[in-house]
Amino acid sequence: MNKIAVILTVSVLSCIAGEYKPLSGADKKALVDNYNAVKEAVTEKNYASILKFAPDMIIKFESVLMDPECKRQRPLYVEIEAILDYVRYAIGIDSLNYEAGLYLKKNDIESALVTYDKILSALNKNDSDNIPKFRKKFDSLVVIAEKKQSMATYSILTSLTHINRESLKGCRYEMSDQFDEKIAQLSASMNPDRLYQFKKNYPDVKPEMVTELIDRARVAMRQSLLRQPSISGYLHYKELFGDDKLIRDALKNRCFSMAFAVQTPDPLPVKDFVTVFPEEEQKIWKEFEDSLYKKWNAKPSEISAQSYLKLFPQGRYSQIIFEGSAAKKPQERDTSRIVKTEK
Repeated sequence: MNKIAVILTVSVLSCIAGEYKPLSGADKKALVDNYNAVKEAVTEKNYASILKFAPDMIIKFESVLMDPECKRQRPLYVEIEAILDYVRYAIGIDSLNYEAGLYLKKNDIESALVTYDKILSALNKNDSDNIPKFRKKFDSLVVIAEKKQSMATYSILTSLTHINRESLKGCRYEMSDQFDEKIAQLSASMNPDRLYQFKKNYPDVKPEMVTELIDRARVAMRQSLLRQPSISGYLHYKELFGDDKLIRDALKNRCFSMAFAVQTPDPLPVKDFVTVFPEEEQKIWKEFEDSLYKKWNAKPSEISAQSYLKLFPQGRYSQIIFEGSAAKKPQERDTSRIVKTEK
């Protein structure tokens, strides 16, 4: 174990509790020793030791921030924190740069560009001095990617934060025939999912025309659902375009129609509707109960009475139906005393 690791290890092993406690003379000396060790580790790019030990050092000596007797040591502590942040950042940059290199070995220009885009974002926040070096790599790869004139590649280029938007205009012009053909296909199919995906992948390609096609697809999808509503269709529509009260009402009516389409009403379609709209549960079941009662009241029968009483044994109309069914039940005739007579 080298000298730096030894000093840092001793520091960690002597770590104190996380509450405020003034630093002793020995603690102050230990802080200075640890600071010198961290500085030497940075010089030698011994980042692994810093990552391993510096976090515990920061916890150990955090009282220095409040101790009025530690004015001279406080800047050292703050610098240790800054060094740890820098090391974490530097290792992240090195890792991304290595990753980009692997992509380039595979001739995966697009993935390398995405990685360099991340590096430039990190450099803008922490290390502007290194921007020109990585910017040069990034721009050279953009030129190569634009020459491909591939729609998939163009989609990646438009997603990059540090791309020069003006440079994309020429690429977009060169690819205009491809985009026109694709938009014509989308116009013919009027598939809203594909239209939305196109808009997401190519936000700067004829946006007004694509938006108009999406609106036409919405209207067509809405009309279809109003004619033949379904839960899956409604959920798909809502995901794309948001809620629509008319479709919701049409779906509710459809579920009620399905529930009463059989001789013995089936509550399952209504349960499915309530699963999608739990906030309307009480209201929907009240309407369903009303419908069952109306069905019985319109044409009283043993089947309609049992259909209601089975689902709502303590319902609002249970007593009415029970008494009504009993009153309407035909009386059994006693024929044992009937005497046949001859004319």
